[in-house]
This record gives sequence, structure tokens and C-alpha cells, in this order.
Amino acid sequence: MENSKIRKANRKKTSALKHKLERSNKVDGVLQSKIEQSIARAKYVQTARKSGWEQINSKIDILGASEEALKKKSAKEIEREEEDAYVDQFFKGDEEKEDDSNQEVPVTSQGNVFAALEETEA
Repeated sequence: MENSKIRKANRKKTSALKHKLERSNKVDGVLQSKIEQSIARAKYVQTARKSGWEQINSKIDILGASEEALKKKSAKEIEREEEDAYVDQFFKGDEEKEDDSNQEVPVTSQGNVFAALEETEA
């Protein structure tokens, strides 16, 4: 019977245990909420980074497609560009020939006009 009686010493021990349990539960609750908040932040950051990379990748794809479209010219466009380059060269050559014919022949001090001509072998 004596064992079943609650004594002062037992009451102190049970009270202290009760307070310890309550305090540890509170601390666990706080820690648990911090852990949950941390996990939520990590998920948010991961999704934000992922969406950022998806946007960057889509921009790269768009830029890459436009560059490929510029690089791929049709056969007609290439032929037209080559023809334009040939015509430009042709007209530049004509302009140079006209410039050569319009040059004045330098007259030597003796008055011999034929001295300015280049000597060519026949």
C-alpha cells in the first residue's frame, strides 16, 4: 500500500518529468515548423530557378532558330548574290578603264609625245 501512495519526492520527479516533456514538445514543434519552412523555401527556390532556366532555354532556342533561318539561304538568293557581285566587278573594271583613257599624257620638256609611251616588244 505504501508503494501506491504518492509522496512528495515522487511528486517532484513526476512534475519535473512533465515539464521536461512539455518543453521538449514545444521545442520539437518549433524545430518541426522551422524544418517545414526550410523545405518550403527550398522547393520555392528550386521551382523559381527551374522556371528561369526554362525561359533562358526558350530564348536560346528562338535565337538559334533565327540564326539558322538566316544561314539557310535558298539557291536563288545565293545565285542572285553571286550575280550581283559579278556585275559590281564588271562595272568597276569599266570605270577603271575609263579612268585610264581619260588620263592626260605627260609632255616631256623636249616636246616628244611618244617618249611617254611604254615600250613593248613586237
